[in-house]
Amino acid sequence: MATLTKRNNGWRVQIRRKGISRSAQFRTKAEAQAWALEMESKIFNGDLNHILNITFSDLIDKYIKEISITKRSYKNEVIRLTRLSNRKIGQINLRDLDEYHFQQWKEERQKEVICTPKV
Repeated sequence: MATLTKRNNGWRVQIRRKGISRSAQFRTKAEAQAWALEMESKIFNGDLNHILNITFSDLIDKYIKEISITKRSYKNEVIRLTRLSNRKIGQINLRDLDEYHFQQWKEERQKEVICTPKV
């Protein structure tokens, strides 16, 4: 549902629905309500979920290029993230990815890790 707020120079609309947040300002309340209705309809129909059409691996690659590169631990983080993106979980679209996939990845990873006894 949209939140309309009266401002000095017009109206501000905020929409938060299905994890998507949008806001805009308008001169009249009628314009604000019309925009809010249109945006809510687009969100409800899935027209604004363009990011959900990418895979988890694509998201990891974008993170590496934009965020990891600024960190001191860049080299180590890239190794870990690349290893994660090369797994089955990396090929899943974000719109389909859920807790089950991460649980499955965790279980697969635990089988691979060799536990060494502590001395």
